[in-house]
Formats: sequence, structure tokens, C-alpha cells
Amino acid sequence: MNLKSAERTIKRVLNNIDVKSHRRYRSLMLNRSITGIDEQSHDGRAVVINYKSEYWHYDRGRYAYLLFIALKRAGFKVYLSNNFSFLSRLTKYKELLLAEDFGIVSNLPFDRDALWFPFTKQTIIIVNLGTRSKNKSLGENYLPFPYMMHPQIYANEIDLGLIDLRQNEKVGRIIFAGNVNKKQYSSGRVDSYFGKVPRYELLSFLESTLMQNELRIINKDKEVLSSDGFSNALTIARSEAVFIPFVEWLPGLSRFDFFLACPGAHMPMCHNVIEAMAVGVIPILEYPEYFHPSLTPGVNCITFEGTENVHTKIREVLNFSESKIDELRKGVIEYYDRFLAPESWVSRMKTQSIHTEGNLSFNSWAVNDSIIS
Repeated sequence: MNLKSAERTIKRVLNNIDVKSHRRYRSLMLNRSITGIDEQSHDGRAVVINYKSEYWHYDRGRYAYLLFIALKRAGFKVYLSNNFSFLSRLTKYKELLLAEDFGIVSNLPFDRDALWFPFTKQTIIIVNLGTRSKNKSLGENYLPFPYMMHPQIYANEIDLGLIDLRQNEKVGRIIFAGNVNKKQYSSGRVDSYFGKVPRYELLSFLESTLMQNELRIINKDKEVLSSDGFSNALTIARSEAVFIPFVEWLPGLSRFDFFLACPGAHMPMCHNVIEAMAVGVIPILEYPEYFHPSLTPGVNCITFEGTENVHTKIREVLNFSESKIDELRKGVIEYYDRFLAPESWVSRMKTQSIHTEGNLSFNSWAVNDSIIS
């Protein structure tokens, strides 16, 4: 292909993308008119999100959707700014967002990433977008956005039944369920940058170290939630062998006392540890400092230090009394409801940002450097 031909091909592709973007935008606007914000209609609970930067397309729009859902779950009518760049570009999780109920407004009093609460004249400036540094201090004036459950949990409204799920009868002591693909979850940044044991290595170590009666490997879907007696062991269900649909994940997870919260693929935090805590399942993990505020060992989590003592911690948990487990579960639920539940986080954000302008951080790699009272 010569240079001119290549240029024509590139131009044609870009034109097609541009045409598709305009079609998506027009289709969206046909169903949603640009309106003002009626205070009486929403009892003063309205918020406008201005998704301004390219960051909101990162990770398939995951964080854009989670911010939207946090505000919606907190009871706000959400409006989006009339931003062609954001509204016209589809990604996996932005599709979930655009399927939600929202209004569209124009002529905002600012031109940057922000939340605007029009009836209280509060503006929360979103900062640290795309920041990926475990050493970058968030500082006292920043409120970190909490890591949340997987977007599909909210899209399917499974999170609306958490209180009932916390009451489920238990069928096992400890579970890990998830992807353990060696290429994705072995070595790499989790080890070299964060100093944590990667998921693949951690589970391989436990499988070779724990006694036969301390370990239960699941190879069939139907065995995961087997109620044929209580299993006082570590249950491992690799997604390569066992498929658990999103609609069954939280109900199934809630039937265990503890969750072995192995790190994610690129950083310690992973959606599944938040999902476990949401249903009152106690996390066993190596990264309590990545929560804001930090989790407290023996109060709302069990911690270990790599392969040095993870097996001994597992054995300790298998011998915990029911009263000890109940105490830990109470601490987990209290922490989730106060710091991770969308409605409590939004309330804290608005309270902490008592001035006209506040700051919100999206740096999920940063360690906790301040305690939120």
C-alpha cells in the first residue's frame, strides 16, 4: 500500500468513526431533551456530572459508571453535561451508564471534571484523575472515591438486596472464587511495584501447603454452593473450571464466613473484596492499607504477610469460635455501611466539602495516609 492509499484509508476510517459518533449522539438526544433542573421535582436532590477528561473512557468507562451509580444509589437525580465527546463514545461500561435514567443540561458554571450540586451551590472538583501512584499522598483536603463492586452488580440491581443476603445460612468457612489465569495474575506489577504476592502464586502455595482436610477444590458449577454439611475448609473455585453468573455471585458468596481476597491483576484492590464485605463476609487479605481508612486486623479483617504466614492464618480462621466470627462480621458490615456504601460515601463527601469547592480523588493505587473520622 503506497502513502496516498494509506492516507485515504485512514481518512475513511476516521470519517466512519466520526459518523458513528454523531449517529449515537443524535440517537441519544432524540430520547432526552436538554432541560433545566426542577428543584421541586427532586426535593433538592440533584447533581450534575461533567465528564470532561479522556480518563472517563479508561478501563472501558468503569469509573464513569461507578461514580454515576454511587450518586444514583444515594437518591440523587443525576444530570450529565451536554458533552459530545463523552456522550458519543461507547465503551463496555459507558453503555450501562447511557442505559440509565438521567437528564442532560448545558451552560455549566465551570469547564472541568466536577460534580455540581445546583441547589446547595456546591462544586466538588474531581482531581487525581488517572493518577497511578502508591506513593502520592492524597492529603487532608481530598476525599478518595471508594472502590466499589463490579458494575454488573449495580446494573442488575443485585446490590439492592444486601440486607437479606447478609442473613443467608452458611455452607463453608472460607472461599476464593475468581479468575486465576497465570498470564494475568502471576508476577508483574502486583509483586514488583506493590510488594504483594500475586493471586496465582498465592493460591498455588496454599494448594501445595494446606492439608487435604483444609482444602476443597471445586471443579463443577453445582458443587460451589453444596449444602451437604458445612465445609470447614478453604474452598477454591477457579473461574477457568467453574462459571458463576453475576446474578448468582453475591448470593453464593454470602453463604461463606470468610473470603480470601487475593490481589487484582494490576493492583491490590479488586471488586470481589468489596462484594464480600457488602454481604458481611470477612476478608482475609494482605493489603488493608489500600482501604480509606485502613482496615483493622482483628476488627474487620484478617491480615497476612505473603507466603510467610498465610497458611497459618488460614488454619487459625478454621479454628475460630462462632462468637469470634460474629464479632468480625459485625465489624465488616459496620465498615462497609459507613465507608463503602454509595449513600454513606456521598453523604460524607458533601459534609466534608463544606466550602464551595471540594476535592475528590480517583487514585485507587494510593495507600491510606489519613484517617477519616
